[in-house]
Amino acid sequence: MDTTLCADCGGRYASTGVDVASIVQQAFQVLLRNPRALAALAAGGIVFGLATLPLNLALARAQEQAATQPFAALFSMFPAWVGLVLAGAVYSAVVYSIFIRFLGDALEGRERPVGELVREGLGRVLPMLGLNILLAIALGIGFMLCFVPGIFLLVALALAIPAVVLQPVGPIEALSLSWERTDGHRWNIFFLVLISGAIFMCLAIFSGLVSLITRALGTVGMVVGTVMSQVITTPGIALFLSIFVILFLQLSGRWMPGNESR
Repeated sequence: MDTTLCADCGGRYASTGVDVASIVQQAFQVLLRNPRALAALAAGGIVFGLATLPLNLALARAQEQAATQPFAALFSMFPAWVGLVLAGAVYSAVVYSIFIRFLGDALEGRERPVGELVREGLGRVLPMLGLNILLAIALGIGFMLCFVPGIFLLVALALAIPAVVLQPVGPIEALSLSWERTDGHRWNIFFLVLISGAIFMCLAIFSGLVSLITRALGTVGMVVGTVMSQVITTPGIALFLSIFVILFLQLSGRWMPGNESR
């Protein structure tokens, strides 16, 4: 499905600036207007958390064993860790693709049945998975070389995730498109990364404290902690995605505040 509204929309409507406060406000507004989507995202996170709970339990047991049997613990830890990484990569690709497709529709004033929305999102899972791998490599190298190059790449490539779903393009094209669209706006995008990252980190720290407290209750506590953790961190993930979907659409000339039905 072609999501481009017209042949020269980008040239006629693309935003020439990035208003940090306005974009953050708009991100909160779109989430408040769509509480069911936020609830669905949290429900998906809870299902994923409970499904991977056996791997987390195995990892916790291996960590306890490490104090007395480090080598045996390492062999026990590795399969669980690999399983969590792979499951997390696939889950995030699926969820990000569907939720970004939903945000694009909500902002551009497009309505479609839930089944079609999910199908459109799932159609971008493999490109999203490939993009996540490329981003992990690029950002990993950037942060290993020096903190500043890593931050620069994070900012310059921030629009690749919405681009791979909403443009839609492949992983390499999404990275190139993000580099192009962020040019001239990177300081303001840096502040958006900082704000959304700070909000997510605060929620993650609170979630970690809850998990630490509930873990003392054993397996039941870990189940409760998993559910509460997903409920706490979901708004941070949703806000991060909303901010960069809005930014991508504005810089692409496909959406402006108060003009959702254009």
